[in-house]
Parts: sequence; structure tokens; C-alpha cells
Amino acid sequence: MTFSFELIWAVLLLAPGLAAHAALFAGRDGAVIRATPPAPNSFGTIGIVVGAAAALHLVWATLAIALAQPCRIGFCPAAFAIDPDPYALAIALVAKAHPLTAHALVYLMAQAATLTIVGFVGVRRAMHTAWVRDRTRGFLYGHLAGLAAEIEHPSPRVIGAFVLTRIAADSLTVGYEGVIASLALGSGKTIEALTLLDAEKFVVRLGAGSFNRAPAGFAAPIARIVIERAQIENIAFNIYNT
Repeated sequence: MTFSFELIWAVLLLAPGLAAHAALFAGRDGAVIRATPPAPNSFGTIGIVVGAAAALHLVWATLAIALAQPCRIGFCPAAFAIDPDPYALAIALVAKAHPLTAHALVYLMAQAATLTIVGFVGVRRAMHTAWVRDRTRGFLYGHLAGLAAEIEHPSPRVIGAFVLTRIAADSLTVGYEGVIASLALGSGKTIEALTLLDAEKFVVRLGAGSFNRAPAGFAAPIARIVIERAQIENIAFNIYNT
């Protein structure tokens, strides 16, 4: 792969959008459900990266124009040899109207790094607000958006799960009942894995027109168990108010 000046500009322009995309799918601290980003070449990913980058650059350019005005009317020291507006400076460099000096390059890199940090921190902070969570829940969690809303309810709640596995022998199927500690979603919003706390093992006997559940005989519950998608046959959720 050949690196060019144009490629560097493209990376710098998209870096704030990439940071916003990473912050969106990083989730909130302590979140039970974790969403996986869509495929890198999907319309969803491209739309988030490009849209977030465009929005952040629009805000940053507006601030840059306002802050650069004092320098343009003579209030900046003469030693400040570059245009304080990073976008005007970048256009001048591309058009070869301004020499590519170390001072100019460091200034542009610092501006890009600052905007990237602002994008990541801003989206992370926004994801902790109820207004933003309510409007992004469907996109992040798909058909589990309702469960996510119950988990994020202001009143303390515990989400229990009854997991029927694909482990079976002699018409008996193994299942686990416990409290959900974490639930990981794939890019298609399907459950990839979940972690249960204090899980109790049980067995289910399926017969002709009958469904019987019985304890598996273990005296103590399992402190923590991770069940992956390949082992899950079915899941039922229950919500308990604490």
C-alpha cells in the first residue's frame, strides 16, 4: 500500500468520525448488554463515521472561524506565521499557497488530535444521558431494545434468564437459571454469549405433549457461568424489582 499526502488528509478528516464510532459501541460503564459494531464496510459503519466526522468538522470549523477573526484584523503577534484557522491552512497547503513547514504540520496534527479526543469523549458522555440512550437503543440492540430499556430503567432491577442448552441425553435437556451479568450481541444483533451469576442447573424432560422440569441435584449454585451461542437452544427472561 502506497501512502500519499491525500491519504493522510483523508485519515485526519475521518479520525473524529472513527473516534465517535468507537465511543458509540464502547457502551456505558457497567452496561449489561454490549453491542457489536456492524461490519467495517457496511452502510451503517460508513454512515456513522462520515456523518459524525462531518458534524464535528462543521462545529469545529465554525469555532475556528470565530476564533481566527482577531488574528485577521491584526490582534495576533506578527511571529504567528500561519493562519489560526486549521481548515483555511489545510486548503492553502493542498493548493500549494502555503509552504508545508514543520510548524504548520504540527499545528494541523494537534488540531486533528484535539477534535478526535473531543469526538470520543463527547459521544461517551452523551451515551450516559437518557435522551441519547432512548434514541440509539433500537440501532444498537435491535430486537433486544425492549430488554435493554428494562435493564436501564431508573428503578433498581435484576434480569434473570432461563437458558435451555443443546446438551441433551436420554430425552433430558440441560438448562441454567441465573441472574444476567453480561450479554454480548453480534453484528446481526443476535446473542453471541451471556454470563449468568449464581446459576442453578436443571434438566427438562420432553415427552409427547409433556414438559417436566427438575433440579439437576447440585447442592450449590454455580457462581459464574458463560454460555456461548453454539450451546444455546432457547432463552427466557424475567425481570425482578429489587
